[in-house]
Amino acid sequence: MLSLELIRQHPDLVKAGIAAKSEGPEIVDEILEVDLERRELLQRADELKHLRNEASEKIAALKRSKLDATAPIAEMKEVGSQIAELDDRVKVVDSRLRALLLNIPNLPHASVPVGKSDKENTVVLTWHDKPAFAFVPKPHWEIGESLGIIDSAAGAKISGSRFYVLRGLGAKLERSLISWMIDVHVQEEGYTEILPPYLVNRESMTGTGQLPKFADDLYHTDTDDLFLDPTAEVPVTNLLRD
Repeated sequence: MLSLELIRQHPDLVKAGIAAKSEGPEIVDEILEVDLERRELLQRADELKHLRNEASEKIAALKRSKLDATAPIAEMKEVGSQIAELDDRVKVVDSRLRALLLNIPNLPHASVPVGKSDKENTVVLTWHDKPAFAFVPKPHWEIGESLGIIDSAAGAKISGSRFYVLRGLGAKLERSLISWMIDVHVQEEGYTEILPPYLVNRESMTGTGQLPKFADDLYHTDTDDLFLDPTAEVPVTNLLRD
């Protein structure tokens, strides 16, 4: 979540950054309006609380002097009601402001070129030479089907389109690749292997920006209010939360 102070001090910078990510910059203006409303409410509440504190001292002095304090007490009851109303309004505005801030995307780095499609990507590095074939190469799914290691029909039957079943050497290949890649990172690169829960709570999903923006695209269990990990980013990042 972007700092509110950053948005206050550099609204044009934030607008330009989110516009580069095809997000409407009008949300910045809305945040600034709600922020101003919140600060005005807080200021008014603080003024009334200061007035109430001063009146409390005067009322106490009247009581010590055995003088009638009925009028100022009644007045402060009214002030108390106004303070309570302002505090309730602040809570509503706080909630609205937080929801808006959570929907602001991170700003792209200044070095990142802006483009509308992958055709405008900048090539940073190339490695080795692309292989040249004297024939039209088949895609991996066709090769896998012909070898009997990928079964798309079974995947569609069990789960729906775009799912597949790996059979025999196909299943072994995936399992082996996973083990090999983890071993390389742990044994050669010094990483620590982590096996986190597959379900995470709402706070974790909010901490990595999946909520509230992508709520409709997430797999959610209503009973426990838990979410299926969309990426390893969620549990691993939340290990270091707070």
